[in-house]
Amino acid sequence: MILEAIASGPEVAAYPKKLGKPRLFVDSDTLVGTLDHGSIRVALADLRVLEIYLAREQG
Repeated sequence: MILEAIASGPEVAAYPKKLGKPRLFVDSDTLVGTLDHGSIRVALADLRVLEIYLAREQG
């Protein structure tokens, strides 16, 4: 489905036009997410694991 979306365009299937390489990992007490396109990092996000537990407790 992803490759068809790249061929047809993002408007048809609501998927991004470029295929990237997502990665999600835990570093110490932080959840880190990255998105690379080729050798270029296009997105980086982090969330402290403590914040995840607090959000679950609040419901």
